[in-house]
Amino acid sequence: MLRDRINHLLFSNRFYHAFLKPFDHILSQVTQASSLQHERAEGKVPMNKLAQVADLENPQWAEVLADMSAIFHMDAASFHRKHWEFVQLVYMLKQAGSSIPDHPDSRWVPDGNRWYIT
Repeated sequence: MLRDRINHLLFSNRFYHAFLKPFDHILSQVTQASSLQHERAEGKVPMNKLAQVADLENPQWAEVLADMSAIFHMDAASFHRKHWEFVQLVYMLKQAGSSIPDHPDSRWVPDGNRWYIT
């Protein structure tokens, strides 16, 4: 009974018009992968963006990914959004001048469900 009412509410026109329809008009620019790869290789990766394989082309972003290789491996063939999020977070902190150790011997080390810099 409750399940039927919830399904009716979520899939009704009233719910759509009240909550979902305003977002139907948000557009995203479509960009060719080759131009995006070229752009990433020559410039910074934007801080607020969607996960894209082209970010692997950016040298600073790829450096952060290499530093985190003790936790996971990611390339174009094994690209995963969650791994991208971790790398993007550290990349943004470095770009913002956060106090992340930048010593050549520092590496990301897994510790159970956490990870830290040695």
